Amino acid sequence: MGEKNKDYVYVYNFEKNGGVGETVKLLMDKLGWEELITKDCPVYIKLNLSSASKKTIPFANTDPEVLEALLKLITSRTKRVYLIESDLARGDKFSGLYGGGRAEDMFKINGADKIAKKFGVKLMNLSKQEQIYGTDPLWEDFGLPKCLLEEDKVFITLPLIKTHALTTFTGALKNQWGCVPRWDRILLHKHLDKLIVQINKMIKPDLVIMGGHHGMGGRGPTNGRPVDFPVLIGSRKTASADAVAMALIGLNPKSARHVKLSDSTGLGSTDLKKIKIVGEFEENKTKFEPATLDWALRLTNDLSRYRFFVYRFLQNQKVFAVGKWVVNVLRRVGIVR
Repeated sequence: MGEKNKDYVYVYNFEKNGGVGETVKLLMDKLGWEELITKDCPVYIKLNLSSASKKTIPFANTDPEVLEALLKLITSRTKRVYLIESDLARGDKFSGLYGGGRAEDMFKINGADKIAKKFGVKLMNLSKQEQIYGTDPLWEDFGLPKCLLEEDKVFITLPLIKTHALTTFTGALKNQWGCVPRWDRILLHKHLDKLIVQINKMIKPDLVIMGGHHGMGGRGPTNGRPVDFPVLIGSRKTASADAVAMALIGLNPKSARHVKLSDSTGLGSTDLKKIKIVGEFEENKTKFEPATLDWALRLTNDLSRYRFFVYRFLQNQKVFAVGKWVVNVLRRVGIVR
């Protein structure tokens, strides 16, 4: 296969390339951002805001320094920029499952509101936007925000590099799960892998900038352990970016079903031989602790298809906290593995 037919993925350690700002600029230049982002065009940046805990925010959520570096470039071309996320909880309550709440809460907790004000861009709660409902039976009564399905936009996804107990890995592809504007989207977890692929094909991400000061290993996406990993990955292909990131941290790209299903869909490839990796891949290879899907997590996921369980247990912070405490005790004594 000729080089011109390969997907390109760029990998750089920002500690060796002048810092976050210089490395984000390097990636964006490599990706041809000025050609893609025309003057005054709308740009949607999907943040990864999965935790409201001050303890885990630094290695669970989008790195604010990466976001600022990205906005510094983009706002020189257009001010029609929207930082986007969906609700994680119903009303003004906080979710028991992730500890998150409304998108507005998550923006504030993570400092995205101050960053938006600094650069003159807008925050957008996707749960408050007009929806277009899916026609595939997998979607049931769920949909996607109409604004993200428009053709005359640029969509940038800004995830961290994390392991995930259900999907093995969460990065460029999985970040678009947060584009489903329903707070109770966990009800769709029974179709999670297939829907991640569908969402990415419908929204058509244009650019991936993945990583930050830290990644997460172990029981991610919110309960794992921090990994110092100052590596940034850039690509125009979400699946290719994920495949390279997984190989970079010691995971088999085909071990994540949603990544494997994305192969040959136009989203990229899981075959590293079909990807042109540019930059510092070999010298930054490492091993993250894999996520373990123990029986407690598996049972929770199986029960999440039932509305009663989601509404009364997962979204009830007090009830969930008790259940989580019990499971953690069982993990410490070795009963849950």
